Amino acid sequence: MTLVQLGREVPELDADVFFTEMELRFLDGYAARVKLPKPSTLGTAILIVAVLGGYQNRTRDGPVGYQIMWRGLERLHLMALGYEVRDEQLSACSHGNGSYKWHINLPDVGLCPGGYTCVSVR
Repeated sequence: MTLVQLGREVPELDADVFFTEMELRFLDGYAARVKLPKPSTLGTAILIVAVLGGYQNRTRDGPVGYQIMWRGLERLHLMALGYEVRDEQLSACSHGNGSYKWHINLPDVGLCPGGYTCVSVR
C-alpha cells in the first residue's frame, strides 16, 4: 500500500495529502479520546489509523503493517461516512438560550418549529 510506504519514508507530509477533511475531523476527535497527537502530519495520522486497526503502539512493537492499516482504513472510512450522514441530518437551530443547539428530525415530538426536537450538542 502506498500509504504505508509514504508514512515510513516521508512522515512529515501534511495529512491532508491523503485524507479527506471529514476523515481528519474524525481522526482529530479520536486522537483526543485515546490520547494520541493531533493528525497534523501523515505520520501521526497513520499512527491513529493503525490504532483504529488494532495496532497496540507499544515501545517494542514493529512498524505498522499492511493488514493493520487495511483494517484501520476500513474503520476510518465507515466512521467518516457516519460523520457525513450525521452532518446531513443536523441543521443549525436559530433559537435557544445562547447554547449551541441542533434540530434532529423526530416528527411526532414537535418541540421546535417545523416538528423538530432541539438538542444540545457539545
